[in-house]
Amino acid sequence: MIKLEVFSAFLIIIAAGYWYINPDANIEPLIVLITSGVVIIGSLFKRFALNEKEHKKSTKPVEITILSSEIRCYKEDIDYGIKLDLELFFTEKCLLKNLSVKYKEPHHFGENQSQRSHIMYVKYVSENILEKDLNLLIQNLEQAEAMPKLPATMETKSLLQLTVSGYIPGKRLPDGWEGVALKNWTLVVGVDNEQYELPVIFNKHADTLKRPVKWVEVGFIDA
Repeated sequence: MIKLEVFSAFLIIIAAGYWYINPDANIEPLIVLITSGVVIIGSLFKRFALNEKEHKKSTKPVEITILSSEIRCYKEDIDYGIKLDLELFFTEKCLLKNLSVKYKEPHHFGENQSQRSHIMYVKYVSENILEKDLNLLIQNLEQAEAMPKLPATMETKSLLQLTVSGYIPGKRLPDGWEGVALKNWTLVVGVDNEQYELPVIFNKHADTLKRPVKWVEVGFIDA
């Protein structure tokens, strides 16, 4: 395409020069000028349209940023609290359909912990609520401002800051309990007809349960 534009421009220069030297010449140089000009304009318009199409393909309607992700073990292998702060910036008007945090069972058996969890999605909470006990954590979340009811239309350049927090149980196995992994988590955001997934790795909260003898964190598995 670029070679065609260069060649057309070269023809225009030759035709214009010829016509300047021979003003009484016939109309052929004018035809060359007009034809080459049309070719260049058409080529530029096509290139612009292709660039616009490629730009739209490469631009997501939402930019997802995880601000912080923490988990606290309250009772070894049994009771946990999480707090995930995130930011959604919408680059264009779109429909936010769903948002969830999912946990993948590493061994694919045991009780479905998602049925026993108590996770809430609220507007951004800046307070360090994981330093509270589990009951106060849930109370704080119940009093927080709820996130917009989904599906919701999001305007261009709008910003949505959210906190995903609450109670997570350990995994109940046939022979007892097993703790929770720090990295088997996924943030799922549904916008228009697309589902965007971001891996989530939780950091241990400063107040997470520690074993007194060695003063090391307990309740987490490497899965």
